[in-house]
Amino acid sequence: LPFFIEFLNVSGLFEGWVSDCPLTYQSNTGSDKRAVLATLLLSVLAGHPRYAHISAIRHSSRAGFARGAGKAENRALKEELKQIKRELARKEKALAEAAALLILKKKSKRS
Repeated sequence: LPFFIEFLNVSGLFEGWVSDCPLTYQSNTGSDKRAVLATLLLSVLAGHPRYAHISAIRHSSRAGFARGAGKAENRALKEELKQIKRELARKEKALAEAAALLILKKKSKRS
């Protein structure tokens, strides 16, 4: 599903679908057309049969393209990903050191 969503964004098919859609709103507080269509598309692709399921996707923090994630949000997500990767590398290093110490300790007890 994420690859298909990326394909729709990169190819411009989603934006073409949004611009061709005759959906309009009269309320200032209503969701924009892009968000409504993205929510509907995600729900159909996820196989959700009810409106309650559609609402769950709409309010998901991971449905960034449905909200029209801006560059600032993308930068923040990239920075968060870099931080997570650094933390993971640090923890992997600590785990490797602990494993090496455990092996050395076992070998010293055998001798």
